[in-house]
Amino acid sequence: MVSFYGGWFLFALLYGLLRGRVRGLRPVGRGLPWQAALLLMLPMAVDGITHMISDLWGVTAGFRQSNAWLVVLTGNLLPPTFYAGDAWGSFNSLARLATGLLAAFGLIFWLLPFVDRSLRRAGSFTREDDQPQGVIE
Repeated sequence: MVSFYGGWFLFALLYGLLRGRVRGLRPVGRGLPWQAALLLMLPMAVDGITHMISDLWGVTAGFRQSNAWLVVLTGNLLPPTFYAGDAWGSFNSLARLATGLLAAFGLIFWLLPFVDRSLRRAGSFTREDDQPQGVIE
């Protein structure tokens, strides 16, 4: 979840830096289509669901703990520490990092253009330089 919520922060900053400079992220732009955002969130859902199912066998006994399926798939080319457990550098930790960042990217670049347009319609931004009209208390 650190990569998911940390990704919100990083991608929101990136959105703020790119907004107005990239065609699809202009204040009147649509941003990421919802289908693309959903597709980017799907790997995190698969990762979470497989961990939940694996935990039904016990937190340290499930198929995602040993990742024996991945050993067979890769022909045991990687060190044993890559396959087992949740330590940094293991498959589980890298999968969580990648899926969390993908989902955060999809969510932020789909949602923030909506928020941006809503604030403009509400009159929160009036000048082209996007400075707030007044102080919100």
